Amino acid sequence: MKKMTKIVLTGAPSSGKSSALDAIAGLKLENIVLVPESAVVLLKGGFPAPSHDDL
Repeated sequence: MKKMTKIVLTGAPSSGKSSALDAIAGLKLENIVLVPESAVVLLKGGFPAPSHDDL
């Protein structure tokens, strides 16, 4: 089994993480898997975003 290298993008809101992922996806590289942030998956699926009242 080949060793898999994992790269994680982290940073503050609006720091360019999604833009970097979009740029990488546009390269159409083989043997690369891009995994979206779990919060994005939840929010796009209809999970309600927390409000300030919930804090």
